[in-house]
Amino acid sequence: MSIRNTCLLLVALCTGAALFAGCAPKKAFGPGMDTADAAYTTFRDGYCHAPAGASVLISGSLYYTRVKPTKRSNRTLIRLWGDFSRPLRLDVAAGMGRMLAHIREDRGGLTAFYPDQKAAYTHMDPVIGATRLGMPFPFSLRDLALVLGGSFSELLPYPPVEAVRTATGFEYSFSQGPVTRLKLDGWARPVRMEGATPIKNHATRGWSIDFSRYPDDRTAKAPLPRMLSLALESGEKGVLRVKNRELKQGAWPEQKLDLPLPEGTELFRLDARRVITHKTTEEGS
Repeated sequence: MSIRNTCLLLVALCTGAALFAGCAPKKAFGPGMDTADAAYTTFRDGYCHAPAGASVLISGSLYYTRVKPTKRSNRTLIRLWGDFSRPLRLDVAAGMGRMLAHIREDRGGLTAFYPDQKAAYTHMDPVIGATRLGMPFPFSLRDLALVLGGSFSELLPYPPVEAVRTATGFEYSFSQGPVTRLKLDGWARPVRMEGATPIKNHATRGWSIDFSRYPDDRTAKAPLPRMLSLALESGEKGVLRVKNRELKQGAWPEQKLDLPLPEGTELFRLDARRVITHKTTEEGS
């Protein structure tokens, strides 16, 4: 065989080996994560601790759909920022940049201001308030910010009561807390949560969140997903795509988290026995 043919054969063999290696299936389970206890311990170590910063800034898009009472879908741009200890702010804008809502959550509850309506709505319970306003989030802005920041401890304060191994990971069931089921992949990354949110008169509403678009590097510790797919029992769905995520060590300046209401804004208290309204004026209400 000539030197030229030998070289060509070696190139072909190397190319074939590279292609074969590239097609080799990835391991379903990470090293040392092939039991339910080991995987959950890895998950707790990576995702159930305080966030890496004191505050957060997240931007992205939310695609919302519903089928009842009428079909509806829209895509909005969101900007979530504030301190994990609260206050937190959320701005929602249309695709063309028109501002739709300014929302603030603090220890006193939720305030949502809608510029087009010149109206603001408040509720002392941020979860119930968001539900009554039709927001497709099954928990508070603080819980959402913590999850987006990589901390699941507030939603999973209790240990699981049952664990089942699947072909691709593990499923854990909980008898206490807002989450009833957690699914991890074989690398101890959360891929799905299910739970129920209280709404009113002790009633609850079921929900689920799927986590996806993790970084390709499975060896990275506690990687964060760039997509959250939310589904509510009512049929409402929301796909949240994270564009930018910043964890900051310091707190936000107070004025950056304020939500000043323009003069003439009509206020609605959603947690009152009857809806109480008044307008902001220079003299007050």
